[in-house]
Parts: sequence; C-alpha cells; structure tokens
Amino acid sequence: MNATRIRYNIIANYVGAGWNALMSLLFVPWYIKYIGIEAYGIIGFFVSVQSVLYLLDLGLSSTFSREMASLSSRTNSSQSMRDLTCTFATIYWGIALVSGILFATLAPVFTNHWLRPEHLSKATITYATVIMGLSMVIRLPGNIYLGGLTALQRQIEINILSVLMGTLRGLGAVAVLYFVSPTLIAFFCWQLFVNFLNMISLRLLLRNRLSVGGQSSKFDLNLVRERWRFAVGMSGISILSLMLTQLDKLLLSRIVSLKEFGYYAIASIFAGFISMIVGPITSVFYPRFVSFVAKDDRVGLSHSFHDAAQLISFLLVPIVITVAYFAKDILFLWTRNSEIAEHAYVVLILVILGSMFHAFMHAPYYVQIANGWTSFAFWYNLVSLIILIPLIFYLTKRYGIVGGASTWAIYNFSYPLIGAHIMFQKYLIGEKMKWYFWSIFIPLLLSLGAVILVNFLFKGEHTNFKIAIRFSSAVILGYLLLAGVMPVTRKLIKTKNWSFKW
Repeated sequence: MNATRIRYNIIANYVGAGWNALMSLLFVPWYIKYIGIEAYGIIGFFVSVQSVLYLLDLGLSSTFSREMASLSSRTNSSQSMRDLTCTFATIYWGIALVSGILFATLAPVFTNHWLRPEHLSKATITYATVIMGLSMVIRLPGNIYLGGLTALQRQIEINILSVLMGTLRGLGAVAVLYFVSPTLIAFFCWQLFVNFLNMISLRLLLRNRLSVGGQSSKFDLNLVRERWRFAVGMSGISILSLMLTQLDKLLLSRIVSLKEFGYYAIASIFAGFISMIVGPITSVFYPRFVSFVAKDDRVGLSHSFHDAAQLISFLLVPIVITVAYFAKDILFLWTRNSEIAEHAYVVLILVILGSMFHAFMHAPYYVQIANGWTSFAFWYNLVSLIILIPLIFYLTKRYGIVGGASTWAIYNFSYPLIGAHIMFQKYLIGEKMKWYFWSIFIPLLLSLGAVILVNFLFKGEHTNFKIAIRFSSAVILGYLLLAGVMPVTRKLIKTKNWSFKW
C-alpha cells in the first residue's frame, strides 16, 4: 500500500472515531437526564451481554478479515474474495439468528434472577431485552461486511458511513426521547432501526467493491474447512478475551444495584474511547502485518510493528494520563452531576489506566495473529481467567464497583510484562527493549511529567474554566513533548510523509 493511501486511511479512521467519541460524550448526559442513571445501567449491562454473545462468532470474522487481506495482495483474486464473502456471510447470518433467539430467550432470566432494579419495572426490562435480541440479529452480520471493507482498505467509505450513523444514532435517540417517549423502550427501538440501516449500508458497500467483473459469488463450505484451524484458534481467543473484558461488568450487574452499576457504566465509557483511538491504527496496520508475513519480510514486519506501536502510544498516553489525573473534575464537568463524579471517579481511573495497558498489547497481538500463532493468546487468557474469577468475586464483594474495576487494571498491567516477553522470544527477536522503551516508558514518563508541571503552574481555585485550561494544557504539552522525542513522530515531521519505512 502506498504512503498516500495509508495517510488518508488513518486520517479517515480518526475523523470517524473522533466524531463518534464526540457523539457519545455529547449525548450520554441527555440519556441520563431523560431515562435516569438506573436505565443507563441497563444499557451498560446489555452492551456487555451483547459482547459476550459475540462468542458465537467462533472466530469467523477474524478469519475472514485475515483471508480477505491476504487475497487482496494477490492478482486475479476477485472471484475468490466474492466466494469467500458469500460463504462467511451465509454462516454468519445463521449465527446471528441463533444469537438473537438466545438473547430474547434469556429475557426472563435477566429480569427475575440477575438484575437488581429499584425503580424500573420487570416488564420494561423484559421488553428491552427482546428488542436487543432483534438488534443482535441485525448487528452481527455487519461485522463480516465491515471486516471485508477493512481488509480491502476502504477506510474512507467506512468512516463516512460511521459518521453518518453515529450522528443518527445519538441525535436521533435524543430526539426520540424528547419528542416521542422518554423511555428505555423507545431508546432501544431507535438503536434497532439504526443498526438495520448500518448493516444494509455496509453490505451494499462491500458488494459494490467485489462485483466488478467475474462470475456471481457462490457458497463453498470448503473455504471454511481449509481455514478451520485458524478459526478455531481465533474462536478460543475471542471467547476468553470477551470473558476477561466483560466479566467484571457481568458480575457487578449481579452483585450491586442497577444504580451503582450505572456509575460503573458511565466510567467505562472512557475505555471505549481508547478503542476508538487504537482501532484506526490496527485496522490499517494489521493487513500490512499479514502482507509482510505472506512475503516473509521480517524486516518490513519489524519496522511496521514499531510504527504501529509508537503511534498507538503517542495518540493514547497523553490523553489517558491527563484524564486519570483529573478524573473527578472531568466527570463533573461532563455530567454536571456531583453524585456521579463522586461515585465513579476512582472506577474511571482504574478502568482507563487498565485499558491503556490493554492497548499497548494490540501491536504485539496482531503480529501473533498475522503469523497464525493463536495458541499462546488462548492459554494466556485461560490462565488469567482462572485467576481473575475468584479475585473478581472477592474484590467486588469487599470493595464494590471499585473492586470490580481493580481486577481489570490488574489483568492488563501484567500483560505487557508477561505476554509481550513471550511473544518477543518467538517473533521480532531483539526488538523487545526498543518496544518497552519507546512505546511504554517514554510516553508514560513524559505525559505524567506534563500533567504534574501544568498542575503546578496553574495552582489555585478549581473553577470549571481553570480545570478545562489545566486539562487541555496538559494534553497539548504531553503531545508536544512526545512529538519531539518519539522516533515515529520525528520521522513524520522530518520527512513530511507517512511512508512508514525506516
């Protein structure tokens, strides 16, 4: 892929991610205003359950994306890509139907035996669960179409659609709550409608890219059989990863009240912003990793890996460290609710720091997957899960939502120390210390120094204006320091191009 395409794809990804992050920040306080913190706890719970139901994916979406990226680097592969898309999409639609039925069937369990509402009726929770089951049927197949477009490097089209749907999802929900009905059911009905539009749009975009010349696509089960080993490995990783990332939320939703879980869901929103920062980079670089592995270009893989890892750290660390430092003030400025700020700020600190360390592992993880090495991630996650389940019960019972958040932080703090060390012994030999130094140590040191310095210079009364000035100044100073020091940013500044060649 040429430098111009990389530049445009990364810019497009960040425009889309940034806009959707803005939509989330802008409209969540309105959701809480109209439906209440307890109902927002239901939304947070369903997001977690919906993520767990992606276990039925069986590793197919990751396998599909990897194979599409590999085929796209070859000549005369259009027909193969069409057949691959038809086969995986057909299977995925079947999985979506099973997921939706399962979700709706579990509605009485959620209502009567799991959630602990104080004001919401059981009927409301049951109806909301059924609607989310329908939404699952619609939303899941969109992952296949999105994975195909990503593998084909169509980030511009993806993000134009993402901006449109993100705006429609957020602004439309507020309009429905204000003009139609300020209820949880109305909110979920609107989300179902937007999910349907998004899925249809993604399907049409991918179909348009694959329909140039050649024969019509056909279902070929052999295409799955030929790739079952990788799919099984990815399925195992996905199952354990989702359990690790969602287990704290699922157990908290059972142990604490919906109101308290609403506080946790509010704090967890910021972890989603980390995915928005990391996702655009990994979606561009993962196909490049696959391409370098296919060509057995280990030097190119190493250079591309460090580019990706340093870009993730550069874009992520200054904002995360600053948010963690000013967590309580930021929550109050955002929600204008002192109760939410008081109950959620420690959770926010733990969740966002844990998510930052989780993001550090994205580049090493995708190198493993590009090489088809799935067993290590599976066993590492399995061992982690065995350790964390009793730890979550103990800490949550003793410390509530703060205890639940601390398990997420503990797990992710250990990953760069243990998991990365093992990965570097198998792949990218000799690159470990360079990664530790430039992608973790230096970004953390300079970003923390920037926050401490700004807070010292702007001592005084904590007015809303001064808090905003401190926050923005710390973030800007952190980015300036990293831009002048990190190899990837100095290279971009010096060459004024994004060729990503060392």
